[in-house]
Amino acid sequence: MEEEALREAMEDAFLEGAVQWRADTILQTLRMDKLDAWIRGAGLADDIEALKFEIDEVMATVSYVKGRAVGNRRLARSLAALKQKLNDADDAVDELDYYRLQHQVELEGGQTSLPSSSNTHNHYTSDAVTQPCTAARTTTAVTLQEPEGMHEAARVEHGTCAGDGDNTLPRRGRGKKRSKAWDDFVDIKDGNGKTVQAECRHCRKRVQYKGAQGPRVLTTHVKSTYCKNMREAHPQLQSHPSINEAAENATPVAAGNSSNRPRMVTNQEPTEITTAIAHPWDKDEFSSRIQKTTHQLKGIRGDVTKDLNMLGSHSGASSGHHQSTAASDPRQRTSSLLQGKVYGRDEEKNSIINRMRAGKSDSVTVLPIVGIGGTGKTALAQFVYNDLKVQNQFDHSIWVWVSNSFDEMRITREMLDIVPREKHEGLCSLDKLQQVLKTHTESKRVLLVLDDVWDDMNDCIFNLILAPFKSNNANGSVILVTTRYISVAKRIGTTEPVVLGALEDDDLWLLLKARAFRDENYEGPRNLTSIGWKIARKLKGNPLAAVTAGELLRVDFTVDHWIKILKDEDGKLLGQSGGIMSSLKLSYDQLPYHLHQCFSYCSIFPDSYKFLGEELVRIWISQGFVKQNHPSKTLEEIGMDYLAELVDLGL
Repeated sequence: MEEEALREAMEDAFLEGAVQWRADTILQTLRMDKLDAWIRGAGLADDIEALKFEIDEVMATVSYVKGRAVGNRRLARSLAALKQKLNDADDAVDELDYYRLQHQVELEGGQTSLPSSSNTHNHYTSDAVTQPCTAARTTTAVTLQEPEGMHEAARVEHGTCAGDGDNTLPRRGRGKKRSKAWDDFVDIKDGNGKTVQAECRHCRKRVQYKGAQGPRVLTTHVKSTYCKNMREAHPQLQSHPSINEAAENATPVAAGNSSNRPRMVTNQEPTEITTAIAHPWDKDEFSSRIQKTTHQLKGIRGDVTKDLNMLGSHSGASSGHHQSTAASDPRQRTSSLLQGKVYGRDEEKNSIINRMRAGKSDSVTVLPIVGIGGTGKTALAQFVYNDLKVQNQFDHSIWVWVSNSFDEMRITREMLDIVPREKHEGLCSLDKLQQVLKTHTESKRVLLVLDDVWDDMNDCIFNLILAPFKSNNANGSVILVTTRYISVAKRIGTTEPVVLGALEDDDLWLLLKARAFRDENYEGPRNLTSIGWKIARKLKGNPLAAVTAGELLRVDFTVDHWIKILKDEDGKLLGQSGGIMSSLKLSYDQLPYHLHQCFSYCSIFPDSYKFLGEELVRIWISQGFVKQNHPSKTLEEIGMDYLAELVDLGL
């Protein structure tokens, strides 16, 4: 049950980003000039505009979710329904683009009329060309070039002659000529020999194959953006050996005992070559389909709005009123050092204090502390802030918790805690508040700690906040900033940032013992000590993970319980207790939705798996995660920018 709950929580966390990404993908496709012009010419402009408006509304509504779907099954179900309906809309838009391409081919062939009614049916046909059948019926397993671990035996059936001496006749049961669309696909049949799916030779994606609409589905897929991107990213996939060559070199593989499991089957027809593709266009049917999808999206969006209103966190996306959408962090930090001791950071502490002393007396020094969630940035800042030598260096010491919910007025008011309340109570102007702050800090040396600064604090806002301290009489004030973003540190820092890495195993073990036994010097039973050491090494030097694990270990001092924590391979127990998982999820929630998809995709790799950045970016491109929104950049360059953003946040 615990594992199922964790799985649901992870799926819920990914839903929001998936909805936003899919919606944006549809809108970008519809904004293509050629497709937009074709839609208008086909008489679908009003329907598509209504769909685009509704998708915009969906994106605005979902932007208010901000992680609240986790643990809220009602809201999660609504988001899942939105995702499914957007997938349907995306399929429809892909088909529209296919029809556009079909019309383009018709124009090149001399047909000039734009298909715009249900009575217009366009066909590409040619006479079938027959060749003698020389192969006897055989059944052979073939290995197609699939990634390791994803191989499936393929059964290749070659044609047989229908009669003695007549090698031009089609095989019995093959009277209907096979669509040329199958040239790009491999059959997937069920145990009864019925085609149920088709696997694309280019991108390896499987699509459903149903009845008369099957060939159209195949052709549409090959024209899709996903398949095109995959062909561009992995051109080697297009050089499949022919089925005949594969059959000649294949080794039979047992298919197992499951007769109902779909199997990959290629029915190559050496007796027939045809390019016949019947592909009717029905404007009225398509218009009705778009209208229905738009109406369903509107209804589901209404459900999401109701769910958010029940949570008291949504005022309606169309109301025009902005609300802060940043995910809240319940662990508001103060200057008090909760643990009483910081482990393994003496070197960093001394470096910070020395830089403070070396700061210029006529300017403000901005010194950033950088590290991923849980590395102890705040603890180190508290360690420095409460040092008596540091306190004696400054006339005023101010601690402000910034967080991801940035507010200039709140931050300035917290800075004014050093000023008697009657001096600023009732003031509502940021300018007047800053004047009061400037008056009381002028010619004074001030230590200001800005804890937990996110990337929404740009240079303009940062300089505005620090304006009261940057007078001509700055007198060597120091601004200590903690942040998860190396880019923020480089942008606002006046000196090289202090970058926090992993703790040494010895230091982490002391921290773990202090949390588990409440005494770092307590040796404990030898069997528990041995298990504890192994747990400490698994935590990879993360202090917050050690604190979380120590609290779990303290629950029960038995070997069985400690081994259970040790074998918690996927961090399920650490996730249930908050701590490190909550900290890292906060970083995930702040990612833009296009990076949600890229980051989530990385979960398919094993722990500690190493890959080249270029390799990962090409995979993202093939999945359609990378958007061409910079005319001067290639998809590869944009993808590398995505990767740099994730690395910047330490994810």
